[in-house]
Amino acid sequence: MAGRPQRGHRSGRLRSPFSRAFGNSPYVGIQFDPSHYIRQFMDPYQAARDWVDKIYDVHLKDTEIKYQVLPAHGDQSPAPAQWFRYRIPGQGQIDWPKSSRSLQDKGYAGAMNIEHEDDTYRPGYTGMKSTMDIKRVSAWVCVPAAVVPV
Repeated sequence: MAGRPQRGHRSGRLRSPFSRAFGNSPYVGIQFDPSHYIRQFMDPYQAARDWVDKIYDVHLKDTEIKYQVLPAHGDQSPAPAQWFRYRIPGQGQIDWPKSSRSLQDKGYAGAMNIEHEDDTYRPGYTGMKSTMDIKRVSAWVCVPAAVVPV
């Protein structure tokens, strides 16, 4: 189950319905993506702390908020004036060391993966910048992998 909040929801309001869905099952959990919280102006660090016992996978994807677009269009801007875009880790608003601490301090030892949706680095890009950024971020967020019961 993806830990993807919808507009107007807060992690506290999601906790009750998700808890009912999870029950006490060790087999049902969240694929947590902090970038979705950023684009909804929610706190991904608190959400990670709140949900850590049910997070089995973390997407390492960033979100850049285009604050210059918001005054003219709000969060309902038409393309191509979209007010946010997904970025590779380290190129948006997420504080990755803080994100890592939010999980590690609560004992998270599950999987993490880079979800690439950054149009800046689509096929055809031949530079090294994206690789270097990913190496830098992976040094910040290395967490030992846990074995999830089958």
